[in-house]
Amino acid sequence: MVLDENLLQLSFESGIVIDIGWYPAFDVKGAFIVYKVVNGCWDKPEYKCNVGWDKSRLITKLKEVIGEVRIE
Repeated sequence: MVLDENLLQLSFESGIVIDIGWYPAFDVKGAFIVYKVVNGCWDKPEYKCNVGWDKSRLITKLKEVIGEVRIE
């Protein structure tokens, strides 16, 4: 399986972006990384979590991060 960095990105009107990617790209030893970025500050994400290859943990972390986003 070949995975790239850009897998899913959710943008909210509040300026929050939830991003999931595979890092390093195309590396079989890589990992899913979940980011929460506020106001375009990609250099200092508010949240970053490495979940390895564990898809269940990926879904759990994604739900947690989305649950923290205030949708207006």
